[in-house]
Amino acid sequence: MTDNIYAPPQADLNAPRSEAIGRFYVVSKTKFFLLFIFSLGIYQIYWSYKNWSQYKASTQLDIWPAARGLFAIFFVHALYRHVEKSILASGRGYRWDASLWATLFVVFAVLGNVLEMLVRKNIGGSLLVVLSTFWVFAQVFVTWQGQQAINFASGDVEGDSNASFSPLNYLVIVLGGIVWVLALIGIFALPS
Repeated sequence: MTDNIYAPPQADLNAPRSEAIGRFYVVSKTKFFLLFIFSLGIYQIYWSYKNWSQYKASTQLDIWPAARGLFAIFFVHALYRHVEKSILASGRGYRWDASLWATLFVVFAVLGNVLEMLVRKNIGGSLLVVLSTFWVFAQVFVTWQGQQAINFASGDVEGDSNASFSPLNYLVIVLGGIVWVLALIGIFALPS
């Protein structure tokens, strides 16, 4: 340390970094489920982006987090492999099948898109409309399996470090709530 008060702060740039802390996007169960469901699944794009953004920052890899967020189905296997490697590197064990949950993530995302296309083309009737509307609940469950492993790898199993809601989070919940109410009105108004 120097006595010069105008000198810039000195940092040990060679200090070892924690392998997992800060490497991935940690979020609590309540916040994850509410934002995922009330955004009608759009949160999944943000979730993927944030994971890749933090991974890029912690590893200095030359990747595009925005592209990986938008096209998550092509990158979720890699993300889950990185999570699994972080867990193993920490010397801890976590019981999950990264490949299985990544594959289910892709399958459920593709099926969700197929359902939406069928509904838009008026194929399948009102049962398909209901299934398509509530498909987000299946997707949130599948994606949560990966988030649990991410929280574990990050040393914050409960996601307490990201449990509070921002004003933007509340806005998403309010607007999403309005959309859900309108969707339910529309579903109950469907002809039998």
